[in-house]
Amino acid sequence: MTNAATLPVRQGDLVFRPTSDRQPTGNVEVKQPKNGRLVIAEGEVTGHTHGFDIEEDGGPEITFFTQREYSGRRGSTERQYIRVVGGTATLTHDEHGEIEFPEGTYEVLFQTEYEPKVGQRRVFD
Repeated sequence: MTNAATLPVRQGDLVFRPTSDRQPTGNVEVKQPKNGRLVIAEGEVTGHTHGFDIEEDGGPEITFFTQREYSGRRGSTERQYIRVVGGTATLTHDEHGEIEFPEGTYEVLFQTEYEPKVGQRRVFD
């Protein structure tokens, strides 16, 4: 099991980087858990998910949010974050090792690749 406390860590096509204690404010979209699981990303090919199983009996509070930032002529950018409060949360995936996230905020980065005729595109598990 890997711990994401101080260094960036990878799980498949996702990278998680510890960041300042950013809280969801402004133009934000917060994703809600479904069926007891907070899904961060879903594999396009396999259908497996990167996600947290949500404990109903007092486990850590996990927030997954998208922060939109506008920069004038350049348009907008979207950054995604996981915020863990009140304990350690474990990210799971059927084909990758678990990652423990201690209390804190982590930026979620999606691996990309370049194809000459297509350009930059996101990689899917």
